Amino acid sequence: MWVFLFFVLFFGFGGRFGQIQALAPPCQPICQNEEITCFVHLTDTHVEQQPWYPGRLKNAIDYFNRVVQPPFILHTGDTVDNANSVAFSSYMDAIKGSLSPVCTVPGNHDQAGDFQYFLDNIAPADVSFDCNSYRFVGFNSQYLYGVLPSGKTRLEWLKGEVENFTFGKTIIFGHLPVECPSADLPHCDPNGATDFQVKLRSLILSRGTLAYLSGHLHWSFVFYNPSMKVLDIGGWALRNDPS
Repeated sequence: MWVFLFFVLFFGFGGRFGQIQALAPPCQPICQNEEITCFVHLTDTHVEQQPWYPGRLKNAIDYFNRVVQPPFILHTGDTVDNANSVAFSSYMDAIKGSLSPVCTVPGNHDQAGDFQYFLDNIAPADVSFDCNSYRFVGFNSQYLYGVLPSGKTRLEWLKGEVENFTFGKTIIFGHLPVECPSADLPHCDPNGATDFQVKLRSLILSRGTLAYLSGHLHWSFVFYNPSMKVLDIGGWALRNDPS
């Protein structure tokens, strides 16, 4: 029997896009059929927002290399604060020492500028890979209905990736959360669920997805919606602490 160890570390700091093809290679973790699947979750690193953020990310990567040694690291978006080549280069420099592949999906800040640089040099907008008895599916949560080069919408592609995996459980990761733990938090809609949240909750419920990993709120939480049977695990962004 496979045993799943959900090891999640949150070191955060801080349409048309569906049609752009990326030159950056997809994430390709090397899994060895381990009985325990261990991985790291990063989010909202915003590397150039504060001068100490790149160093903090490098220290985190060094810790993962020495102590955790996971088969892969998931980053759920907002790698930078301002989407330009200088900021993206700072992010790439911070993670280049990682011994584990860093599987990154874009956040809203990654797309508010030179998004093509992100796609060319950091990661595709969407990625799917299998590790042991789990499938990990990451996607651009900003554009759920964006049309991909295959002609499918991103939502259709996402459904297919989840539906076609019958060997085990699926974990989906994206920048925007599907749950809002508190209406008082930034970016939470006090008027209720958005169309994105409704669609993703429905997909997660109907396909038996194990969990959804998110970022964006800059606040760590593990939120379970019992009526929708959705587990959303969100990451906290380190912002005004230079220690």
